[in-house]
Amino acid sequence: MFDKSYIEKVREEKEKWEKLYESLKERDIKFVTDSDIPIKKLYTPLDVKDKDYMTDISFPGMAPYTRGVYPSMYRGRLWTMRLFSGHGTPEETNKRWKFLYKNGETGFSAAVDALTFNGIDPTEPDAAPEVGTSGVPLYCIDSLFALTEDIPIDKISVALVVEPFTSAPVCAMYFNMAKMRGYDIKQLMGTTQNDILTMTVGYIPYKNSP
Repeated sequence: MFDKSYIEKVREEKEKWEKLYESLKERDIKFVTDSDIPIKKLYTPLDVKDKDYMTDISFPGMAPYTRGVYPSMYRGRLWTMRLFSGHGTPEETNKRWKFLYKNGETGFSAAVDALTFNGIDPTEPDAAPEVGTSGVPLYCIDSLFALTEDIPIDKISVALVVEPFTSAPVCAMYFNMAKMRGYDIKQLMGTTQNDILTMTVGYIPYKNSP
């Protein structure tokens, strides 16, 4: 990306800078990224002198996506902003979601109750007291209808925060609800959790760890 004479000039100037730097003391800490990758004292064109712009960097929205996955990035739209929300009944959470949507939220993150999260039948004798106590209960497709009533789910991202063992049935109910309302599921946006690591080390390791 740079001609040889320019690179050589940068190299010479960097050597001068390094002498100045060495005369000063660094803080006694380890300079690394969150992934424990060492951070150099300084980055210059020398670090990318052998890179090909189109192959290694390219434009936003084009492979290898170094500069982002969308051509317009945040000039086109901001990142999704979603609050973890869900309480009481699906109808109550629906009211909350409408309020959040009206006030600028661009994505929903469904906080479900412990029974939905763990796939426990709410009709079990010991389960009743837990219904809706830590999030919204989503036990059947009617719950999904109530949760999303009058919400344009083809225009807003919905994250169904459940565990790997319940992500398939909850997503299936969501997709069928959308189809019954006339949506093409290709229009839907959102995610679910199929991350067993969440369960084995983060949620209840004493129960799920191998």
